[in-house]
Amino acid sequence: MKKSLVLFLSILASLLFVISASADQAQRLDAVFAIESDVKYTGSLSPLADNKYTSFITVEPGSKLLIKADSTAWVYVKFHASAPASFSVQAEDESISKRSNGFLHDTFAVPASKVVTLFSDEPMQITEIEVYSAGTLPKNVQRWENTLSKCDILITSTHSDDDTLFFGALAAEQIAYGRMVQTVFVCNHSNELYRLNELLDGQWTLGITSYPIFGEFEDFYSMSLAKAQEQFDTDALSDFLVAAIRRTRPKVVITHDVNGEYGHGAHRLVSLLTRKAVEMSNDASYFPKSAERFGTHEPQKTYIHLYKENPIKLDVRKKLDSLGGATPFSVAQQAYACHKSQQKWDFAVTTTGTDDCTRFGLYKTTVECDLKSKDVLNGITPYIPSVSSTSTMPNAQTMRQKSEDTTPGHKTGDKYEALAFFAHDSNGNITKAPKSSVVACFCILILLALFIFIASVIKITNQRKR
Repeated sequence: MKKSLVLFLSILASLLFVISASADQAQRLDAVFAIESDVKYTGSLSPLADNKYTSFITVEPGSKLLIKADSTAWVYVKFHASAPASFSVQAEDESISKRSNGFLHDTFAVPASKVVTLFSDEPMQITEIEVYSAGTLPKNVQRWENTLSKCDILITSTHSDDDTLFFGALAAEQIAYGRMVQTVFVCNHSNELYRLNELLDGQWTLGITSYPIFGEFEDFYSMSLAKAQEQFDTDALSDFLVAAIRRTRPKVVITHDVNGEYGHGAHRLVSLLTRKAVEMSNDASYFPKSAERFGTHEPQKTYIHLYKENPIKLDVRKKLDSLGGATPFSVAQQAYACHKSQQKWDFAVTTTGTDDCTRFGLYKTTVECDLKSKDVLNGITPYIPSVSSTSTMPNAQTMRQKSEDTTPGHKTGDKYEALAFFAHDSNGNITKAPKSSVVACFCILILLALFIFIASVIKITNQRKR
């Protein structure tokens, strides 16, 4: 009798563990899309699930996009070109929720529903949609936090893949250490808008979860600084870079090689103007509008890619526990792979030549530091680390600090969600537990009651026989 009870309880515990684990993980659902409109929609909706950023649909004002799937609890939307200023989300039997955060990739929770409706007062161009059941979302689902108002490191990147090629390993390493990294991008890629979606995928893969700062400058190609100065509005670009420094208040600024890595004129210009911006950002007489809005700020250190003065060489091939045993170099490689449209070119994350992601030099410092240290924050106290709700780095989630102006700290999921009709997901939203889990729990309870009843009957019968 005792052996049978022990066996039954072991099986019961195993079932509860499996159900709890499965209930905690959100599952991607197969979705069906439809347009509800007074005017018949004749276009194809296949772009929403073709995994291609070069295709998209347009939902016009007055039309509604219906997303149909069983027990949808999360909707992950990727807009094309730009997010609408506001759009509405409506679940079954629920009031309309207004959103306006401007994120090109946006994830939001909804009460468990079979139909979720999206609509807006302006055209919405959408390239991809994914839906998930209740639970903790996979790490690849992006949940962006607001641009940081204080950061340890600010990276100024010209193009949407430069951040992974030249600065990716450094960024991945610093995030693994629990530092706050913010990236600013200069070019808007107006002729290749799909590159903005690739940019976000790359940043997220690096572990950066604070939404990038985007410039509105066209992508001009040249192989000289003089030509780039003719192509770009240098005053406007300087204003943009100074404002980015004042807005994010970095302790360390990282920028391009003086010679533009492989000679790219725009890289040279961004490097030059970033160096000037570091000098101007603490003087309110330069670009007074951003000084009035954000205040002045002086970074404590500035590093330049490939700079020969005060050189350091990063150890990016060391395995880090906070990267799950991966190396910063391999993370940067994965991030560059997100730039699918750029794989046709002869570029790669490397530790050699003019694209070497390990070599930087200290251009300016206002603090005493070890010039030979491989840590760019050497001599500087990072902002106080805390919890980052969406960091893709496992151990960094307990280290990173969300600064002012970022979203509130999220609640952790309930430990025993599988046993609850209503539970909190990883974002603190109240959601229904999956029906399968509820049914399974009831079945287990019934089996347990039945086992106790049968055991009691057997015991009474044995006593009577005696």
